[in-house]
Amino acid sequence: MKNPALDRTVCTIISFIIFVLVFRASFYLNQAPFLHDVLSILRFISWGLFLMLFFHSPQKIDGLGFWLITYAGLIGYSTIVHSSDAPFTVVSVGFDILMLWGICKLFLPTYGQFILRTLSVAMSFCVYLNFILLFIYPEGVWITPGGNGYFLLGGNYNQMGRTIIPAITITGFYRLRYNQMHINFPFLIVCSTLTLLYVGSKTSLVGIVLLIAFYFIKSYRARKWLLISFIIVYGLFQYLAVFAQQDFSKNEYVVYFVEGVLKKDLTFTNRTEVWLKSITLFEESPIIGYGYQTDEWYTSHMGVTTAHNLILNQLVSGGIVGLSLFVILIFISVKQHLKSPFPASQFLFFGLCSFLFMMIMEVYPLTYIILLLILLYNSEQFAPEQEPTIETQNI
Repeated sequence: MKNPALDRTVCTIISFIIFVLVFRASFYLNQAPFLHDVLSILRFISWGLFLMLFFHSPQKIDGLGFWLITYAGLIGYSTIVHSSDAPFTVVSVGFDILMLWGICKLFLPTYGQFILRTLSVAMSFCVYLNFILLFIYPEGVWITPGGNGYFLLGGNYNQMGRTIIPAITITGFYRLRYNQMHINFPFLIVCSTLTLLYVGSKTSLVGIVLLIAFYFIKSYRARKWLLISFIIVYGLFQYLAVFAQQDFSKNEYVVYFVEGVLKKDLTFTNRTEVWLKSITLFEESPIIGYGYQTDEWYTSHMGVTTAHNLILNQLVSGGIVGLSLFVILIFISVKQHLKSPFPASQFLFFGLCSFLFMMIMEVYPLTYIILLLILLYNSEQFAPEQEPTIETQNI
């Protein structure tokens, strides 16, 4: 049900900003200079509109905002110190994140339902458009002279999950909280699943299956233990596969999961070599890393454009200090959520966990990671007034 008290002008501005940010974070623009330029112009307009709203009702920096600024300052400093060729990108991404934080700070809880719905619609649109384009351009919207195909959503098939997982997480959160989107949520799951099956992204498909399974679990006790178990498995797998470089060839269960389910070899498609190169880079600049660097810089040092692991990517870009600040961002967001959890926010938390699990093998844009942290940090602002707390629900 729409809230008649909402200001139409404010709703229009919020929608405009969210759609522009979602399109920029979701679409692969390297092969589409015109679309890149259009969205860049619209993003500058978004900056102006946001500043107009923010200075009209300035807000104090909360805990999450403080640590976001601290983290941005560290990455910016490291970028400048290491003479990066892309210093403006730090400002660009930083301001995008500032707008997401600011919209929630300015308009929650009054516009909470509207903000979530707009995020869901914008991200769902990206998934649906990409799904349609798969029928028209099954090998990719853009084909390079070398024969590589690039899709609209994320570019390569491994990056499609960077939009699909948050889209399902936010839409499921909205569906559970407001009992709406009865058609969009299942349709989004079907389109996302078919998309990932077609392009062969088994890793992201695992993330969707986990999210769907968690969505239909009604018992608090079961959800609680699944979350705890998931976090333990994440920590063990992260350590053994990435840092200890454990030989899994003698473990039949791991071999079956990696080779039979994920359809990868035990080097995780040569990721182990990339991880070793990332660790070597980190050891050469362990305190503050190298800041934000271009794809060309990563390719020249590692042969690929990312570290293919979130933690290693944080160590390369921000060193021990940067990773510590990033962990603080996650910790305070989860801590804030646990102060007043409710069923819908539990799904949001699990969506974040699934997203982080996917990033054992990939690195997704920081914008969507921080977006989920912002929503989790502010989850109390979406809580229904009369809904019983977790502790009072049937187990």
